[in-house]
Amino acid sequence: MKKVLLGVLGVFIMFSLVGCGEVAKKDLKPETLTCTTSSLEDDLKMDNETTMTFLNNKMIKMTMKFSFTVEKDYENLTEELKKGLEEQYKSYSDNGADVDVFTEGATVVAKIDMDFEKMSEEQKKKLEVNNFSGSLSDNKKDFESSGYTCK
Repeated sequence: MKKVLLGVLGVFIMFSLVGCGEVAKKDLKPETLTCTTSSLEDDLKMDNETTMTFLNNKMIKMTMKFSFTVEKDYENLTEELKKGLEEQYKSYSDNGADVDVFTEGATVVAKIDMDFEKMSEEQKKKLEVNNFSGSLSDNKKDFESSGYTCK
């Protein structure tokens, strides 16, 4: 009888711990890392803002926003630049990412949203996003060593 009670108690404790683990997993808060860089080349200013979301120190989302601003004299080239960016980032939209390319006056913006939890392994491989599979601190070091400012 004692063994049966100990067995039942053991099973009860096991299920209690499993339940606590699931609650703890649900309570995890996502962490965000935003890295930016800017450069000026001839008459074109380029800004990049990359925001990464991590859950349990694993990247689950990434948003890249590229802004290209031309000098006022070249504002008529923004539509051509927009079309070029749409073509350049087509492979992203073909592989599960949301891509939006639009103009704001003399600026052309390309925004790419990737939710890695919704993308297949094949899509990730085609976009080479496994390169960003490290932890928040690893990605921060990598981006900062490439000239980005991260917070």
